[in-house]
Amino acid sequence: MTEPTPRTRKLDLDTISRLSMVRPGDSAEGLAEVQRYLRSYGYLRRADYTPDQLDQPTSDALYKYQERHGLSSSGAFDNPTREEMTQSRCAMPDMRNGVAFATACAWDRRTLTFAFDSGTDDVPGAAEIDAVRAAFATWAAAAPLTFTEVSVGQNPDIRIGWRPATDPDLSMVGGTLAHADFPPGCSVVTNTLPKPVHFDDSEHTWSVGAQPGAFDVETVALHEIGHILGLAHSSVPGAVMFPTVRPDFTLRALTADDLAAIDALYALPWRDIGHANNVVAMAGLNGKLYCATSDNQLWMRDPVGWEVDWVAIGHANNVVAMAGLNGKLFCATSDNRLWIRDPFPWEVDWTDIGHAATVVAMAALNGKLFCATADSNLWMRDPSPWEVNWTDIGHANNAVGMAGLSGKLFCATADGNLWMRDPSPWEVDWTDVGHANNVVAMDAVNGSLFCATSDSRLWMRPPGI
Repeated sequence: MTEPTPRTRKLDLDTISRLSMVRPGDSAEGLAEVQRYLRSYGYLRRADYTPDQLDQPTSDALYKYQERHGLSSSGAFDNPTREEMTQSRCAMPDMRNGVAFATACAWDRRTLTFAFDSGTDDVPGAAEIDAVRAAFATWAAAAPLTFTEVSVGQNPDIRIGWRPATDPDLSMVGGTLAHADFPPGCSVVTNTLPKPVHFDDSEHTWSVGAQPGAFDVETVALHEIGHILGLAHSSVPGAVMFPTVRPDFTLRALTADDLAAIDALYALPWRDIGHANNVVAMAGLNGKLYCATSDNQLWMRDPVGWEVDWVAIGHANNVVAMAGLNGKLFCATSDNRLWIRDPFPWEVDWTDIGHAATVVAMAALNGKLFCATADSNLWMRDPSPWEVNWTDIGHANNAVGMAGLSGKLFCATADGNLWMRDPSPWEVDWTDVGHANNVVAMDAVNGSLFCATSDSRLWMRPPGI
């Protein structure tokens, strides 16, 4: 792999901050700095564009940047884009050859060593060293890896230190806080060991904890070690692996997005992420998890930040199965009826929309509702119009929980196995893809599978393990 050429001069964020609205097709003095920024982080190729002109390649690159950073995707240079670009961030790219990537590659071993070669004068004593150690401990608790601290002379796998912004291995000048590298085999900075975790010690102020104008060492270290383990930048705001971070801020716990990525990369099984609230049915909708409990209550929680608990949002309508589709919640009840409700506002009640065919599990996929019935058949219907009935599309594999994810149907069966199948053609049968963890309810949200088990625990895993 060709190593990137470090920036030879500082990205001029002041010029970017003064640039006004630029629409596709327009030219503007100073837009070349926006183009350099997009090139530096993998959105734009050097030969693709005309400097200071918002041509089609530059507009396409801005669209990808806006999409990745949760901004309105217009392809124009606008105020929200300017504000995001002038935030301090990691020096590692968001894209590779213009293509987004969530993970790079994993280490081929599970025991890694690290060493410190320098610290910073911004922090009293050696508190910054302890902060980085704490970040390693957080990742060690989440991944099947052991980190051992050694001296610099013991040939560490990872070498950590505070450097001038003009770091020769990868320049950090111009708004970048730190950089690392990916594991051997997919490196972009160096093809040799040790892999770097370098903090910019000349353009930024460091702290332990949230302090005005300073950046928390542990927060940034947690992000950079994620790169060392093989994770690329996330497009989920609030995730540890999101590329930008503000001063006077701390984020020292991995989010569901970070955990799903490390699970997928290192092939981990189901991860226990908290209590499941006596769940009898579960649905994912609009980035949130919803569950119905045995006391006939409906609950909601955010899958990002598992320390946040379930919030009661109303009655659950004697639910036996539930799914989220097209911005609505659907449920099947014990009297074989199908109901729909808006997730907001919660004072709006459930609406009866037809019969539910003795449902035991339900999922949404590709704009359709799927259900497994007590006689182990699988059924499908369009959510609209409701006068269209359920269509029998095969056997349901004794499902007790079902989810739609990444164009596939997943089901958990009473014997504790997890199965997957394509929704079309239906003559393709279910494929065993692992154990299902004694599931009583299951669904998917934000690219991961979630299940509640009979012991009232909540679990998460990415598909395909």
